[in-house]
Amino acid sequence: MDEVYNILKRYYAMVQPTTAAEWIGLSKDLVTVLHHESPLATSMPWATRTPDECRRARESWAKEESKNVGLDLSIEHGWHFWGPVDNKKLEIEAHRIYRLIRSIKTHGYRRHDGRDGDILGIMLRTENNQWCWRVSGGIHRAAVLSALGSDTIPVRIVQVINREDVDHWPGVISGIFSRQAALAVFDAVLEGSVPQIVRHWSNENYSRSVYQYPTRNNAGHASP
Repeated sequence: MDEVYNILKRYYAMVQPTTAAEWIGLSKDLVTVLHHESPLATSMPWATRTPDECRRARESWAKEESKNVGLDLSIEHGWHFWGPVDNKKLEIEAHRIYRLIRSIKTHGYRRHDGRDGDILGIMLRTENNQWCWRVSGGIHRAAVLSALGSDTIPVRIVQVINREDVDHWPGVISGIFSRQAALAVFDAVLEGSVPQIVRHWSNENYSRSVYQYPTRNNAGHASP
């Protein structure tokens, strides 16, 4: 438990993006409104949620997650993907990951067909049939399975995003992303590129980081 706590504590101290664009690794020369939005407003170019809807959803999820562990916390206590977080939020995340590690080590990974029974993924695919999958639900389970050295991770694919359809992605149509910025996000996910804001911590903790990205054709990528 102490090791998990200390790793997360350092992560939250080191990884503190100031904008949504910084969180997903978009340089300032790429046109997107996310340069002016907080990380909580992070949206992806192929998603239907607007930055404001993403922000409100995360605020709601933060309250719901705290209720599930008998606390009354809000987004002001922090979000589990980046820092800063306060001590209560840090303890919640450390306990969550520690319990998952113990459960999977003891019982193995158990999926089911009910609600939240699977890790969910979005497949990104190019014209040349290069592909990866990006976690859209169950990130803690995916992280723990990866950290435990699992050769395979069962994922339920809920959406397929084709690169050639970029002009039809909601974020491009609405003007949230320029075409170039949208493709940059897609390519970064496909290539397993770690955003600069995470890179120093990731390099320092490569062998056990929950933010490692496998490379093409069988890759998993975390959803913010």
